[in-house]
Amino acid sequence: AFLLHRQGGKALLLQMLREWMKNRVPVQVLGEIFGYMNKAYAEGIRARQRDPASPCPAFEEGKGESPRSEDRDSDVGYFWKERNSPKRPESWDPTTELPANAVQVFPEYTWDASGLAPRTSPTPEGGGLWLTDEGLLIIDQSSVCEEVFKEVEAEECSSPKYFSSIVVEYIWSLETWHIPREDCINTFLVQLLMYSEPPDYHRLHQFIQFKVVSDQVSTALALLDIEQQYPPAFQLAIDMLGRLEAYDTIVQILLRRGKVVQAVQIWHTFGVKAISKQEITEIATCHQDEQELYTAIQLLTMTTGGPSSEDHIPEFLDQLM
Repeated sequence: AFLLHRQGGKALLLQMLREWMKNRVPVQVLGEIFGYMNKAYAEGIRARQRDPASPCPAFEEGKGESPRSEDRDSDVGYFWKERNSPKRPESWDPTTELPANAVQVFPEYTWDASGLAPRTSPTPEGGGLWLTDEGLLIIDQSSVCEEVFKEVEAEECSSPKYFSSIVVEYIWSLETWHIPREDCINTFLVQLLMYSEPPDYHRLHQFIQFKVVSDQVSTALALLDIEQQYPPAFQLAIDMLGRLEAYDTIVQILLRRGKVVQAVQIWHTFGVKAISKQEITEIATCHQDEQELYTAIQLLTMTTGGPSSEDHIPEFLDQLM
């Protein structure tokens, strides 16, 4: 938590997260850090909502510590035990208490009386970074995704199961502090499970069912790409599109797969206006199942009150008779 108060703290905190993930630090330890980060993040969001013109959101008092710090009974390691250690004496000399691995792990940082700081002079934290009135750094989701998750993934130094557990822990923290999740986090988790070696489709299935992975059209379309490897992915995708009320996309998918009758039923039931009756009949004729086509066209005729002068339904029916 102290790094959120430090000059250059954002870069150091993100680097620390990368190093800990590479060394497989317990997920609950990272969860504590996410809790502190997202507490400041949530307070900044709420302050901006109250006063959009404010360059530095106000820090909202009285919210307490991370929810994880009280309700989880776990060994969170030496870092968190330091919170309860006695205060340093007045004669404390930072050069004599330098952590043994500080410079080795973070060679571009030096240790001084204010703590770890970049060796080169950094840009002032107020220059474009989002801070609270009390000077707490606010680290948003895109920074965590781009500068931590994607960089660690690129180095292929963590197992997919451990890595996905960390991403889920971060999502849990966002939900705890009522922070709307951005698409980048959702997409990253889906791709991590989908394209890992070996792919973990079962875990992805569970995450979708229990709303760990939020509904997105892009996620539904990605699920369709793995249908051959994991057949339940098709129904997962259709269900997700249904929850998103993306009925025009569902109709197009069903038509491309030759499920013409189902496509017509959805088209009629939900009044899909983005796809015309003529488009449906033209796409339907590309499929070889004449019985399916005949049933669909008959259904189209009944649901729309008969063919209009601009429709080609009568000639399609004649060809099928």
